[in-house]
Amino acid sequence: MFKKSALEMNSFKTFVDIISENELIKLEKSEISKKLQLKLGVTWKESTSDYYIKLLFNWARNTNLSPEIYYRKRDSIRNRDKYMNLLDFIKDNK
Repeated sequence: MFKKSALEMNSFKTFVDIISENELIKLEKSEISKKLQLKLGVTWKESTSDYYIKLLFNWARNTNLSPEIYYRKRDSIRNRDKYMNLLDFIKDNK
């Protein structure tokens, strides 16, 4: 449900498109921010940009939309799968 709603937001969909287009070569957050700002037609201060990119990465990881290359090193596939199973369990038991 969150995944579907989040993808309806232009900024999140555009962010996911950018990181998906670059799933083999990991872009720096600053590069992603520049691309996102350009595609959205906005200008952010560096602090706003940092916050927003971190938030969008968090959403992308939690909705399993982030390419593997963008997962933090401490995030293993096993732990991510456990987390996704937990989210599915919570969703199914509401």
